[in-house]
Amino acid sequence: MKIIKIGAEDLRITVEVLNFYATHNHFGFSESEVEAIKEVASVMASEYEHGLDQEAHSEVTIEAEEGREIPLAEWARRNGITPDSARQKALRGGFETARKSGRDWLISENEKYRDNRRRK
Repeated sequence: MKIIKIGAEDLRITVEVLNFYATHNHFGFSESEVEAIKEVASVMASEYEHGLDQEAHSEVTIEAEEGREIPLAEWARRNGITPDSARQKALRGGFETARKSGRDWLISENEKYRDNRRRK
């Protein structure tokens, strides 16, 4: 038996098609075949719902781990550096979570400040 992974949208469409086949028997399926189609549709619908729950849970987990995004200038003030220094570091790619949104920089409130300058 070959196992094929499909995405949530494909799974949803497959469930819809199976339910259509089960309720509109234009194909001459026997009673037992219709019941088998209904059972497969039910199992796939459960998998689809489970996948949506897992996806929602992972999004919440990621949000909790990364923290909410705040403006880079606010993050800089909280961490005792100037907004200009933080912006320069962001431009050089010195932060893990900083990203540009339009003309503003955003960063995770949980990002730790690391001074990577070399000391003599």
